[in-house]
Amino acid sequence: MQLFSELAAEGKTVVMVTHERDLTRFFTRSITLADGAIIRSGNE
Repeated sequence: MQLFSELAAEGKTVVMVTHERDLTRFFTRSITLADGAIIRSGNE
């Protein structure tokens, strides 16, 4: 996660897909999908 944070700080786009909700504390944006549809998107 440190590496991903550093890359993002350098202006690089980092996309991570996970089922681990506790990792969202590292993200600046989160998109939640359910059955292939976006159900929540934003800086939550």
